[in-house]
Formats: sequence, structure tokens, C-alpha cells
Amino acid sequence: MRDYSTACLTRRELMQAARGAVASAAFLAGALESGSADGAGATPLFRKSRARVALVFAGDSAGCSERERLVELILTRACPRVEFRIRRARTAADLQAAAASLDECDGAIAWMLDGRAEPAETLAAARTPLVVVSIRHEDPTVRNALLSGGIAGNRRVLPASSRDWKDILQAAWSFPVLRAMKETTILAIAEQPPGPEDRLARMVFGTRVARISGEEVHAIFRSIGAREGEELAASWMRGAQRVEGPPADALTRSARLHLALCRAMAEHRADVVAVDCAALRRASREMPFCCLSHLQMNDEGAVAVCRGDVNLACAQALLRHTAGRPGFLCTGLLRSDGGALLKHSACMSRPNGPERESVPYRLRPLPSGDGVYVRSLLPAGDGVTLVALDLGARRLDCGCATTCGNVDLSEGCRTGLAVKPRGTLPEKTAHAVAVLGDWSPRLQRTARLAGLRSAAA
Repeated sequence: MRDYSTACLTRRELMQAARGAVASAAFLAGALESGSADGAGATPLFRKSRARVALVFAGDSAGCSERERLVELILTRACPRVEFRIRRARTAADLQAAAASLDECDGAIAWMLDGRAEPAETLAAARTPLVVVSIRHEDPTVRNALLSGGIAGNRRVLPASSRDWKDILQAAWSFPVLRAMKETTILAIAEQPPGPEDRLARMVFGTRVARISGEEVHAIFRSIGAREGEELAASWMRGAQRVEGPPADALTRSARLHLALCRAMAEHRADVVAVDCAALRRASREMPFCCLSHLQMNDEGAVAVCRGDVNLACAQALLRHTAGRPGFLCTGLLRSDGGALLKHSACMSRPNGPERESVPYRLRPLPSGDGVYVRSLLPAGDGVTLVALDLGARRLDCGCATTCGNVDLSEGCRTGLAVKPRGTLPEKTAHAVAVLGDWSPRLQRTARLAGLRSAAA
């Protein structure tokens, strides 16, 4: 049985554990940087600031000072989107001072030098998202004692082992995601007045929700001439694998709607838009459905979702900030033996991020004649993560599947993707978003630090 009496790793163990950390972080940093700069086109993008994280070395430091400096160096280099504020808590007074300073931070990493739970309990009382790192977390008895002690009622505490740098880095990279969510504004275009989800988005993530009506969008739409939309409409046609009949006027009106939505978002400094298409259509039948506008925004690094739904908007923003990739709306899951058919509206053509190559997409007129929708042909053999967020229940469920091929559906703006589940998928797939790749472990960590319950396969 492992001896847990030694609190500090040796220098050699620490370097071995950290090997590959910076290389891994380069990938993680790319996700956070993707789409974070101010946009060059019409789509508004706003750079997110670095997360402020306290790195607290707590407990008896005998023989550990050199390793503290090495941990600090590794984390600083591996996490460029984090500004670490170093605190050394050798005494009870030091610890109280460190806890008091957490109000100025987005989160904290407590590096427990002697494996005791008491310093973690003091820091957790500040109610700031907290990652507790200790060599003794490898001991199930100590780990359970920590989580059942004074911090048991605080959902925003995440334990990690000092021997598992992958675990530590994934936890640390939750802080820039939470910071980005705090600096995110959702522009909801719907007929409903502000609801409880608006307040809960602010409480859980710090995300602000602004609301405007379809009539306000229509006023901007009417101020945009047809010529302003012609170039964008032409670019959509050039990029499409196939254009299956939509009239040129429908494409031009879709481009004008995109420019109108971008101007409304810029006015509210929003880089997420949640549109209830019915609200737009009730304001004016002149405005089409917003599928092509969503395609452009999601491809350029913003977040655009349907239904005017704050839960979906927060979930897709969370995916964007976590993966650097656009999410897409799930509208249902038909299960069968060994597989499933995921119904979705994938309004994007760059599923791996704005800087990556586009997948083939096709433009089709909606059966109702109310606009143009996009059928993106997603790659087979990739992972796909499904996420269902319920702010009211403080819950985020996620699961992963493998894509098997595209399935053509004749259900309005929806199409299909055959998938093979890797374990259990969220039950509420008709109210979920998805993203390519397996992001479940990282989403679980972020959910825990945000105070959400989480379940994943």
C-alpha cells in the first residue's frame, strides 16, 4: 500500500508528473483563444480577460519551497489565460488573509502541502470556486474525509491529486471558461418578458441577458438595403456544396437579417444571440428564418442559437469557451439497438473551430418558403458531446457518442446524424446542444466549480 506520510513530491516525481503539461496546455489555450479577439467582420466578438486565480500553498512547507516554485512555474507557463496570484499560508493568520483575498479572484487552487483538510475548509468558506490539490487525495479515506467535512455543502470545490497533472490542468482551465462566461452577454430576441432563467444565468455564471423584440430587429432590418446583403449572400452560395433551389431574394434577405442581428448585438455588446424565429416572423413576414445568420456567426466564433432559450444559449456558450468550437442544437434522439439517430439543426460549417476547414454544406429552401436552411455534413468517426443544462435545477448532464453518418430528414430546418452512444446520453436530448469531440471530463469539472450537479457517462 502506498505511503501517504510524505506530503511533497520529489523534484524528479514532480517533473515526471508535469511532463507534457505545457504541450497539453497549448491545445487548451487554443480553445480559449479561438474566437476571443474582436471580430474583423460584421459578427461582434469581444476578447475575454484573463482569469484571476489565487494559488495558495497551505500548510507546513518544510522541504517544499523549491517544489512550490516549480509548481508555480509549470502552472504559469501551462495556463497563459490565467493570472496567478501567489499566497503562502504558513500560519492560521496567513490562511485567514488568503481566504479574505479570494473575493478579488475568479477562483483558487489550494496546494495542500501536508495533506490536512482544515486549510481547505477555511478557503472553501469564502464560497469561491476552489480546486484542492493534495498528494493524499490518492488515499480514498482522506479524499472522502475532505469532501464530507466542512466543505461538503459547497458544490464549488473540486479535489485533484498532485500526481495527476492532466487532472490539475483541466481543473485550472475551468477558470478561464468561468471568467469568459462572466463576461458574456446573451441577446435574447423573443416575445417573452425576462424570466427566471435570466436571473439564474446571472447567479450561476455571471452571464447577463438583454432582451429586445422582433419589432426592434425589423426596424434595423428595414434600414439595410438589398445591396448590403448581396456580397454575403453570394459568399454563402460560393461556399455551399450544393444550392438546392432557394431564390436569390431569400438569400439576400437572410444576409440583411444577419447584418441586423449583428448591429443589435454590437449595441448590447453581446456575442451570444438566442433567437425565437416565431417572434421575428410575427414582427414581419419580410424577415426570414435565421439559419444562415446563425451559420455565419457560429463559423466566425460567436454563439447563435434558436428558440430564444437562455438555457440553450448558456450551454452553447459554455461549449464555445471550453472547446473553441461551435455547438449545435439537438431536437431529439431516436434510439435503437446499438445506435441512435440524433435530430439536429447544425447551423455552422466549421465544426472544429473558426480557423479550421469547412465541412460541406447544402442550402435548401424551407418547405414553408420562409427562408433558407443549412444542411451541414458532419464527419463520421468523430466523438460528439451532448450537453443538457437546466439552470433552475442547477444541473448539467452530458454524454458522448461516435458519429456514424449523416441522415437526410424532411422535417423543416432539421436534419439527422447517426450516432453510436458511448454509455448513457442525457435524457433531455430535445433540449440539448452538442459539439464535436469528447469534452465530458472538462465540462464536469467546470460544472462542479460553477456549483452545478453533473452527470456523465
